[in-house]
Amino acid sequence: MRKHGFQLPLNKYQFIGIGLFFGVTLVFYLQIYPLLSYMQKLIIGISFALVDFFAFVFYVITTLIDPSDITCKQSEDFMYCTLCNAPRSIGTKHCTRCNRCTNSFDHHCKWINNCVGKKNYKEFLMMIILIQILCLFFIGSSVFAIIRFTQRPKNEILGISVLATFMIPCVFTFGFLAHLTGFHVYLLVKKMSTYEYVISKKKKAGAVYHSAEKNIDETIVRTEISHVNKDESLRGSN
Repeated sequence: MRKHGFQLPLNKYQFIGIGLFFGVTLVFYLQIYPLLSYMQKLIIGISFALVDFFAFVFYVITTLIDPSDITCKQSEDFMYCTLCNAPRSIGTKHCTRCNRCTNSFDHHCKWINNCVGKKNYKEFLMMIILIQILCLFFIGSSVFAIIRFTQRPKNEILGISVLATFMIPCVFTFGFLAHLTGFHVYLLVKKMSTYEYVISKKKKAGAVYHSAEKNIDETIVRTEISHVNKDESLRGSN
């Protein structure tokens, strides 16, 4: 049973995410920061440091929080999980990856190697918002640095290449997280979780979900549907 996202075995996506995060931080202060004026260093440098710090803090918090349902006490709202062989609250779902019941389950996030539920949902939203801001900071400052590099007598190909190497993933990351944020705003308005949205889609489409349109949450939906099907098959065997 997984208690938090840093519990072994770690997920390969954690290494990719953390590597990109520290890579962006190093490139900013080694490549971009020296090109800034004194006032720019004060304003942009400090702002970047604050966003960078809090983005990492919320990543760690979201990953460390145990979203398990520990309020499993017999009451009118009592249900039973045949996989955990334990009582659970209504709204709780068993995650096959973590092998536990998650309170108010939203989805399993492979980037934090942890479930997102009632206990860490707000921290998860803060994390993705801060990472978006961090990406915007880096993309904007990288464009500025590339322009400065091209204006020098000796065109610094290496510096431009390094910036482009990290800027391109940041563009894709920002785009994905912007869509993800929009999707969760939609869910909050509808008062639904990602899991409930997936189930409603599955019921409308039948036993198999056929995507007739490209939803902004397509990746999450496909992943969660596979988890739903796996959970149902496991329950059926018990």
